[in-house]
Amino acid sequence: MGLLFPRGRSRSGRPLVARLVLAGAMVAVLAVGAAPPAPADPCAYVTGGQAFFVTPSTGQQVTTHVGGGAVAFQLQVRLSNGQTKDVTRDGNTHYFTNGAGNFGSNFANTQGLYGPEPPDVNKTFPIYIRYTDPCKNVTWTFTVSLHVIP
Repeated sequence: MGLLFPRGRSRSGRPLVARLVLAGAMVAVLAVGAAPPAPADPCAYVTGGQAFFVTPSTGQQVTTHVGGGAVAFQLQVRLSNGQTKDVTRDGNTHYFTNGAGNFGSNFANTQGLYGPEPPDVNKTFPIYIRYTDPCKNVTWTFTVSLHVIP
């Protein structure tokens, strides 16, 4: 008894393999059109950071004396895109402390400065540096500690 259809052929007369390839291509085209692209992150947001002194020495705690000049500090934040950004003098960065000295910036406007005053002598106090992330509108607070001697 013979076969109704020759081996490898469908009823339409097309080779079975050709029909399967055509059906697979149609599924692939439909699948590509059905998946929307993932939304791109509109901006790099802060994931962490560090405040530190750069003069008279480096670190998060320093000792200085009145009349010895201002201490300089910087704030660097890590971003979601892997970059590190110095935001020390950014408009979204603010400084405060309970010390009696004054805040300022260096001539290149790249470092924050704190000039201790006589009422600061024999005290240790924090300098708080707050940065508001413009991407997520989240405020981060970083701290360094200053000890003032005569």
